Amino acid sequence: MRQASKEHKITLNKSFANYQQRAADELRNISKKDTKALWKILNNLNDSKKKDNNDDISLKALYDHFKILNETVETENDFEQDLEFDTLPDDVELFLNCPVTEDEIKKVVSNLKNGKASGYLNTAFSSNSTDTEYVPLLNKVKTPVMAEIDLSKLGEQLKAFMQIETKKVITEKIVIESKNIHHKLESKINAAIENFKTAISAYTADVLHNTSIAMRVNIERNINKTFARRVHSSYNRHGVDEKIKGAGLSSYGKDHKGKLFYTMFPIQDTSHSFKVQFIITADTPTNVDIISEYAEINRTVIITTGVEYINIPSVVANLEAGRTYTTVLISADQLITVVGLISTYYCNSDCESSSFIVLPFTAIGTEYSLITQPNNKQNCGIIATATNTTVVIESSSEKEANKRYPYRSDYSDILFESLIPVDKWDRNFIIPPIYKALNFRIRIISRYRNTTVTIKDNSGWLVTEYGDQIEINLSPKSYFVSASNPILLCLYALNENQGISMMIVPGIEHFSKEYVIAPPKDPTYTSYITIMIKSSDVDGLRFVGNLLSVESTVIMARNESYTSVVKKMAGHSVYKIRHVSRNALYGVVVYGFRYKTSYGYPAGFRF
Repeated sequence: MRQASKEHKITLNKSFANYQQRAADELRNISKKDTKALWKILNNLNDSKKKDNNDDISLKALYDHFKILNETVETENDFEQDLEFDTLPDDVELFLNCPVTEDEIKKVVSNLKNGKASGYLNTAFSSNSTDTEYVPLLNKVKTPVMAEIDLSKLGEQLKAFMQIETKKVITEKIVIESKNIHHKLESKINAAIENFKTAISAYTADVLHNTSIAMRVNIERNINKTFARRVHSSYNRHGVDEKIKGAGLSSYGKDHKGKLFYTMFPIQDTSHSFKVQFIITADTPTNVDIISEYAEINRTVIITTGVEYINIPSVVANLEAGRTYTTVLISADQLITVVGLISTYYCNSDCESSSFIVLPFTAIGTEYSLITQPNNKQNCGIIATATNTTVVIESSSEKEANKRYPYRSDYSDILFESLIPVDKWDRNFIIPPIYKALNFRIRIISRYRNTTVTIKDNSGWLVTEYGDQIEINLSPKSYFVSASNPILLCLYALNENQGISMMIVPGIEHFSKEYVIAPPKDPTYTSYITIMIKSSDVDGLRFVGNLLSVESTVIMARNESYTSVVKKMAGHSVYKIRHVSRNALYGVVVYGFRYKTSYGYPAGFRF
């Protein structure tokens, strides 16, 4: 049994030694490949929690327990700590290095088997045995082996060995962690570089966009100077002349609707980018041709839903003064209404926008008067409908020609409007209330210096002015204006959002019927209409489209009551205004706002 016990212990020790060796090799391999797994194993080895139960404890658990108790706590990355290896007795060197004596052999032999079965050497021993043949052999083996071991430096050697191995493990871990940190830093740097590239690309695109606008304007101006006329191959002058001739002989009435229109956009002496747009409305499906000597404007559209928004190149609004090829001819096979809109792109602070109604060919004339402002830079556009037209511009700001032409006058802050000919002016007007207006300014032009103008409101306030050019500030409400001679009345409205709108006010004799209106397609605008109508005809108004009532006011004009109805356009679609009576006439103005800018124009005239 003793022999079997010894063999069992020998086998157990060998297995445990092999286990330790495999565990050490595994730890070294894991430390090089997977630091996370390494620290998990080390943490499990350091787990010294005790189980509070009475179950049997295995030898392995006891071994691990006492092993942990005798382990020295090491501080990470501390290579200079003192390791406790000086635990050997003082006489260990003498004990190990001295020769083996016979007494020692006998003492050991006396503890061996005596009178019992022999061991695996088949040798029986007794207490009287004097066999000392192994003494020289033991001394021959022991002496050279022990001589090679310097026990006095054993502690230092173990300490140096442990430091070297610890440094290797930590160095390998630092290398692995540094690679991970490098990858993380590289990823963050790459992301930052991409974000920087994106920001720079956006900024560069914006700069190039603004620069390209100025370059394009300069190129267009130089081309315009070099070539007085740049006629596109599709421009058919003979066909245009035939359309003008047919429009002049047409039998439809002279009002804001028509089949032939001439127009142009105002000169903008700035590098800002503008959105230039036509808003064309019709009662029935209509084919519309847009013709210009500027090739990029030409196109044909079909109106099927009541409105068509047509964007044209913004360069037409950035040409310098002088003869231009960017005039536009619009023709249709059914009656249409044409409105022009211009507004700034990329509006952040100094927003600008304005609009005007384009009068048809049948409503234009040969004599106009300007509406100008002192100390402001102003532009005007003149379009001749026939070649060899002579235009005379007099110092009194009156214009006269021998053939008909449309005319438009500009106000500061890109305010502009189509002017109506002198022979179509009126003597009686209702100034409409403009929703959210803070202040009104009106300018009145007359052909006669002795013209008397009377302005009154519904509360009895009244003022009378004399002359051929009158300007007056008013509070924002409805007024009745009457004059002794025909006049042109222009209304400027300063709104709550600091925008200014400008519109020619239609006279009472200009009131028409059956208006078709569409607000700008830009959803940032909030749009309204104001309808001026006899109070007795208000109940007969009909609206196609979702118009929301806002307010109404009443004013006495020519011994008759007129009501002004303000409505909000609830969406961005087509609005048709009708009346149950075919004889009822009424005036309509359209206006709207967005950030620090506004637009406004009369919806139509009857001449």
